[in-house]
Amino acid sequence: GSTKADSLTNVLIEQFMNKTKGTFYSTPHDVEHSSTYIYWQQAHAIDVLTYGFERHKGDDSGLSAKYRLYMQRWYANHANNYSSGSTGFENPYTDDMCWICLSLLHISEALGVKSYTTTAKRLFDNAIIKRAKEDDRGFWLPWNNSSDSGPNACTEAPACLAAAKLFLLYNDSTYLDYAVKLYDFTVKNICKTDGRVEEPPLTYTQGTFGEACRMLYHITGRATYKLNAGTYINYAFTNGRCTSNGLLRHEGTSM
Repeated sequence: GSTKADSLTNVLIEQFMNKTKGTFYSTPHDVEHSSTYIYWQQAHAIDVLTYGFERHKGDDSGLSAKYRLYMQRWYANHANNYSSGSTGFENPYTDDMCWICLSLLHISEALGVKSYTTTAKRLFDNAIIKRAKEDDRGFWLPWNNSSDSGPNACTEAPACLAAAKLFLLYNDSTYLDYAVKLYDFTVKNICKTDGRVEEPPLTYTQGTFGEACRMLYHITGRATYKLNAGTYINYAFTNGRCTSNGLLRHEGTSM
């Protein structure tokens, strides 16, 4: 398994990475020159390298050093963000920032370097959660910064998970409060009773919200979180709308 993972990671680097920046193209070697607005995808791609670093930091110093270098370059170049803000990672799209926040936390966990966590916290505090709204439906985040933007699962789910992770890191109950309220909103207004987090069900949202539920269970001990974590993850792996021939389905050709 590790050999296949290393091979796939190498292809990702050789075909899709701007090695001088540590950031990623939308097509192999940027043949379509369409990478200006690739931002949330940067989070998912750098996660692959981060997992590679975690696999090899104890057994392959050369490979782990290479992955570390690319993670550092990715961070220094703000994940190819076409926006900016005080952290360099702020963006009109709230879900983009949530995914980036999670990747910053993951890099910090892997490297043991607090600066990535500090940046993730600033991004969450000063950009993400400041967009939150509260109404008769509950506490939620709009998917972008326009005045008429509404909530969606691919914003609420990673924000809930990021808040739970920040609570564990900083032991600040404010973050747990955010996580619980975002969870409550998502379950009440977006999730379906059959295990779909949203309609249509998207594998990455099933996984992110399932993980948020799992973390809330470990933080609080509440069995409901554990039950829902299993429900949402099980749907992704067993329902034909998410899985085909035992593999998570292709989500489409858009980037």
